[in-house]
Amino acid sequence: TGAADLLAATIAAVDASGSATTTLRVLRGTRLRTVASSPGSLAASSADDGRVAVQGESGVALYSDQGVLLRSIATPAAKGAAVRKDYLLVLAERRIDIFDANTGAFVRSLPVAAGASLLDLHSGIAVYAALREVHALRLATGRDVVVATLPRRVAGLAIEAPGLVYAYNGVKSGRAIGTVVFLPMQRLIEAVSS
Repeated sequence: TGAADLLAATIAAVDASGSATTTLRVLRGTRLRTVASSPGSLAASSADDGRVAVQGESGVALYSDQGVLLRSIATPAAKGAAVRKDYLLVLAERRIDIFDANTGAFVRSLPVAAGASLLDLHSGIAVYAALREVHALRLATGRDVVVATLPRRVAGLAIEAPGLVYAYNGVKSGRAIGTVVFLPMQRLIEAVSS
């Protein structure tokens, strides 16, 4: 995951005994830095403004790009996380929990569709996948709109200032074919505002 000049990735290693260790590494400029390490699983979910949201087995943590633990939120059932400016979102079963990214304080929960996954956030709009649907959710109002229904399960999505990009995979004549679609931000804003 990444934002501006910050890239974050998780690297898993298994030793000869079968024990796994996961390491979170951050690349900022030309420096690669280890931010966190765990005998369990870690997953870099989102990055913004020198911070990385990380999913672990016991919840979501927010680290600085220097490796400082800024916040830790106990949400063991987390399916995804996204950080943007003042918001830290945690995707759980049938809801998104909104936290203040600066204090860790719980703000509120908003309902989401069954099977929600692949969370991202920009400009007060959260986007997520629910099987073959792409949803846009306005945090201020809780308005949740399906902005695309795909022929196959959503494979990935991301939202930034220009708009939303989502992808799905298919098969044509026995060959795997991937499709990437762009939806401008103005269309997303109109969809969650009407």
